[in-house]
Amino acid sequence: MSFEWYQLAPVILTDALWAEYAPPCFTSGSVGQRRASFLKAEQQMVQELNTPLVPTQVTGTYGWRPRQILDFVRVSSIDAVSAKSVECSCVMHDIGACAILRDAKHGIADLWLTGNLLAACGCGPGAPYLAEVVFTAGLPTGT
Repeated sequence: MSFEWYQLAPVILTDALWAEYAPPCFTSGSVGQRRASFLKAEQQMVQELNTPLVPTQVTGTYGWRPRQILDFVRVSSIDAVSAKSVECSCVMHDIGACAILRDAKHGIADLWLTGNLLAACGCGPGAPYLAEVVFTAGLPTGT
């Protein structure tokens, strides 16, 4: 993964689950040690699967491309999209945009502009520069 992913606490592995499935191992180590182990194991699984373990809303900023590969796979929805263009004075300007999932399993979306590309300063048409995409990704059951 080419981005930072912060998961500060385990979301699936817990002491109760560990005690149920591995009772002899439950008494070894402290609560803090087990929690750190659970967190590390879940972080490794997120990296291996390239998706959160439970459905999670993610915001990504990308260089504008009509076909965008999102940061995670197993995308269940695209919740919001906006595009930004650069005006004559190098000021970012919001443009309306929308998207559909081309391939949810692999995290591929098609982006379209719905707003006006004419630069506000009248110096000619602007061009889309960035896309901000809010999407939900993750394993649907969380287990």
